[in-house]
Amino acid sequence: VDMTLSTSARPLVGPPRATRRATIRRSELLKGLAAVRYVPDGRPAPCRLPTESQPSGGEMGYGAGSARGSLRRRPRRMKTRHRNVMRHVRSPRGLEMLNLNDRVAVSETIGRLNPVQQHDVNEAATRVIYTKIVTPGDVVFDCGANCGLHTRNLVSLVGPAGRVHAFEPNPELFATILAFGPTVRLWPFAVGDALAIRTLFTPEGLDGWASLTDISPLLEDRRIAQRTTIQVPIDDLTELRDAEVRFAKIDVERNELPALRGMLGLLARCRPVIILESINAEIIGLLAGLGYGVWDLTGTRVENNEAILPNAAALPEDMPPERVAELLLSTDELRELLEEALRPPEPEAPA
Repeated sequence: VDMTLSTSARPLVGPPRATRRATIRRSELLKGLAAVRYVPDGRPAPCRLPTESQPSGGEMGYGAGSARGSLRRRPRRMKTRHRNVMRHVRSPRGLEMLNLNDRVAVSETIGRLNPVQQHDVNEAATRVIYTKIVTPGDVVFDCGANCGLHTRNLVSLVGPAGRVHAFEPNPELFATILAFGPTVRLWPFAVGDALAIRTLFTPEGLDGWASLTDISPLLEDRRIAQRTTIQVPIDDLTELRDAEVRFAKIDVERNELPALRGMLGLLARCRPVIILESINAEIIGLLAGLGYGVWDLTGTRVENNEAILPNAAALPEDMPPERVAELLLSTDELRELLEEALRPPEPEAPA
């Protein structure tokens, strides 16, 4: 895909302040935009595009022999309607020109974040939404509690009168979860649709990837620890048969569908708000049969497997539209999360 970029830049060689135009591939555009600065009126500020080597003969390229090709001059003027350039900026200042009501723009912007930034935005968006739901005294589920990133926040929201049921099969994380106090009820096993003995696959150094699915083909260069664990349907837990659950977070690494099947009775009875990972057509169909609609956390209804963020929200269909809009991310909240993800890390203080 060829895209067009116009900058008034001082080239690395040639006459100063020369206007350069270029037709470049998408991969080149992303690389070049790391150096482009934007001002409020939407025009690129003077900058220089990065190159792999110093070009010669007055031509600015990506180095001799580069498979990417070279940047070449274009005589015609680029129209300002090409706002998709702004969708690829990687700085908080670039977000000033981003239309966060444009689903494509938001999707492409999040897609250009690195994996750590995407994870941070996803988890922060999850936290923002359940903070609007959970109140003191509530009962909530954290299925796939891991090290307690959300468990800790949920404990503070429900208070001493509430209860956080944390489901986590990795024994190395039990002490961390229990340290959050007596409000937490730890269930030391996996959730699923049948009582069974299962194998938990945990990559070395990646506890967050622990899964009942063998993930060794995805991480061939990493040692995978295998542990025996028990899988239990939540509906089979006597202690929870009368629980009035207000919210459930389900992040169980590709085992979300069996987890939902194992709690159908509870979902039909309590109708909690759910935030879960790995949305697909089968999950959407199952939830639709229970009277739930699935929404992207950024505020768009999900009809197929098209959520922008890894997590999505399942909301009862009878929830008033104004309440749905209140729970999901507003444009201001989304902008704040993206700015936080794009903000450079604070320099470490010298030892």
